Amino acid sequence: MLTLAIAVVLLQSSQGDDKCSIAQSQGTTLLQKSSSEKTTRGSNYGLKNCPCVGLDHVEGHLAVTYNGKIASYPADLGSHCKEWDDGHTELQCGTDQTPGAGNGYCKERWCYVDACNCNITVQPKLSTYFPDATWRGKPLHYSYGTCGSQDTWTQDEKASAEDTHPNEGGGIEEANANKTGWWSWLWNSSQQEANEEDLECGHRAWDSSLGKSDCRCIGIDGQTGVVDFTIDDAQYQYPAGTGAKCMAWDLQNHPKCKGHDVPSWCWDQWCYVDPCACGIHVPPKKSWYIREATVGLRPVYYSYSTCGHHDDYSMTNEDACVNQLDEAECLAIRHPGQPDNKVCSWGGPEMKCLGKELLEVCELTVRQIEDWSFWGFTGAVHENVILWKIGTWGLGGVFAILAVLCICMTARLDQL
Repeated sequence: MLTLAIAVVLLQSSQGDDKCSIAQSQGTTLLQKSSSEKTTRGSNYGLKNCPCVGLDHVEGHLAVTYNGKIASYPADLGSHCKEWDDGHTELQCGTDQTPGAGNGYCKERWCYVDACNCNITVQPKLSTYFPDATWRGKPLHYSYGTCGSQDTWTQDEKASAEDTHPNEGGGIEEANANKTGWWSWLWNSSQQEANEEDLECGHRAWDSSLGKSDCRCIGIDGQTGVVDFTIDDAQYQYPAGTGAKCMAWDLQNHPKCKGHDVPSWCWDQWCYVDPCACGIHVPPKKSWYIREATVGLRPVYYSYSTCGHHDDYSMTNEDACVNQLDEAECLAIRHPGQPDNKVCSWGGPEMKCLGKELLEVCELTVRQIEDWSFWGFTGAVHENVILWKIGTWGLGGVFAILAVLCICMTARLDQL
């Protein structure tokens, strides 16, 4: 028994020493593979120099209050280019209204954007639906221009809007943006200066509540509404801003976190991240709560590590990719109801099992390949899968090993 234990330790040590050389050889293959399969941004998600932001394909609803009226919108409002306002009577976009369904601004497409990552002619405007909402700590903005749409407000419509309401895409701001000549230049210049002053793009210290700088949280914080999460094949409602920043989101919302005997991960902080924009030591994991959700065109992942917490939750999920120790188990993982859509991908004996997008879509750096090798990320942050598996054997196995060691030591002393 003692010999076996020593052999296991030596095996793990030798594998760890060879990690870099193996990762280097795997790196070339993975980088070539990911480069050929890299997803390109579709027109439905805005222009490349001003992409739409937010989580798409999430179920739930948002409550937009404007001029004393409440309008219900889907939870993925503004996450892609769409005629979001068309049909809403609260916004004069219903039948027999002016401009009415299918007319004027009602039929124009728009989406939310990051004003610090939007380099187009028509500058984005601050959200009027959720003026306190933020994207990665900065005020939330929207844009028609990135969706190939134009403002249809005329000066007459502007006057009407001042008496009723502006729509999310414009109102007074868009009407002013339509001015021509020197006034247009003056307006746009002052608006740009105001945006730079308010947003401080690239000039302020990174907020740790939004994750680490090389694996930033995604999602829109500050919206009113709920998102439907699927947990153990049942539906539960979480706040609309869940995952947009580092918080213990499960503590007040997960069914297992209510009552007296709650798991430790209920207190752990996490947030949603873009799998292809996360370069921290511990790889993110694919979301099981909102399985259909995407950021741009990629599935949403989550990370505890970017929030400075250990991921005890994933270790309790038998279907999590990182818990699959051989290729057959890895490739067999599926989300319920999606038999043809694999969740995980096998990265070989060193990388082992990770989320499909990490190995097949994202362009990994050599450092990521080294960090994300199985022996790398599991051994450095107390998330050792092997130790966790051994722990499931119970204390009896530990005591048995200790007993053998004691017997061997006693026998050795007797010989002396």
